[in-house]
Amino acid sequence: MKNILLILSSILILSCNSEKKGIENGTFDLYENDSIIGTIYRIKNFQIEKYLDNSELIAKVEYQTDSTYLVSGIEKKKIGIDTIVWLNTYKKITENKYRIVAKPNNSNLEYEYRGILLKTQEKIPKEYVNKLNKLNEK
Repeated sequence: MKNILLILSSILILSCNSEKKGIENGTFDLYENDSIIGTIYRIKNFQIEKYLDNSELIAKVEYQTDSTYLVSGIEKKKIGIDTIVWLNTYKKITENKYRIVAKPNNSNLEYEYRGILLKTQEKIPKEYVNKLNKLNEK
């Protein structure tokens, strides 16, 4: 019986770690209602979000558990929605595809964002790699 519990515990730990490992680094397309709305370039604790309207946002990612992380904008002049810290919950639904639900963590705002992150590649374009690596050094 102890061996079965040990094996099941190991499988659960490995599956949780692999989910975080899969979402921690890479290039992701962000989908809302089956339509792409932007691309996220992420290395460890920072990401650059580039949207179809050519707007960009740099955000800090703080992993809380094996299925949650906080996202907050790091722009110098935060206004409106940029002041919100988002609690993202994610779940792997297929290989390289994650369902995310984001809710305000530091606000009473009754809002919930639902989307899909599709990891398109492990590599990140050079123009973003340098900036993300510098942010992670601090």
